[in-house]
Amino acid sequence: MGLDSVELVIEVEQAFGIAVPDEEASEIITVGDLYRCILAKLPPAETQRCLSDATFFRLRSALIERFGVDRSNMHPSSSVEAIVPRANRRSEWQHLGELLGWRLPSLVRPRWMVTALWVLLLNWLVIILVAWVKMAELSARALPVAVISVLIGSILFIATAIRITIPFATLFPRDCGNIRGAVEATLALNFRTICELEAGWNRQEVWEELRTIIAKQLGVAHDEIRESAEFVKDFGVD
Repeated sequence: MGLDSVELVIEVEQAFGIAVPDEEASEIITVGDLYRCILAKLPPAETQRCLSDATFFRLRSALIERFGVDRSNMHPSSSVEAIVPRANRRSEWQHLGELLGWRLPSLVRPRWMVTALWVLLLNWLVIILVAWVKMAELSARALPVAVISVLIGSILFIATAIRITIPFATLFPRDCGNIRGAVEATLALNFRTICELEAGWNRQEVWEELRTIIAKQLGVAHDEIRESAEFVKDFGVD
């Protein structure tokens, strides 16, 4: 086995948590041979893996399917803001969650808007304090009515402010600025569901991850990686 072959096998072993003996590796000629070798070493009873990995692969596949992102640009450090277009982001993010069957992290409002809402709320509290002073001058019978009026007014003010600014909530939370953060937040929101659905690798995920490894190690385009492709003849592996 040449150095290229050895490095490729090492990457595969580390990615899937398996061991490929030299005698087996020497018999691998095509990409399909390696793919089937991996599947044979990942029987259903032994496919338990890190839930964050499972979440990452599913989220990555959904983002690629929904937004046509180049797979080579999808890394844990990739910016979610750059991947999900700003136009119609709220509806697109919602549709992505429906596609996955998961609750995704909620989008947030710009900082300046949140600050403005706090300023308005403080001003409203000042008005309430003034109203309390005025209410102290009222009779005991009028006081309960005034208190209820202030409370209702406060609730309506907050509810209206939240409702009006919903369309402006198009930013990702600070801890979800990249794919890694989005994966962690998504896993926290859907832990039970992901535990039940993601017992281990499925065939499609094994294939996609293998293609990613081959493309990275050998500098081959994804569309050239087919099961029939031979490592030596087609990719020049030594």
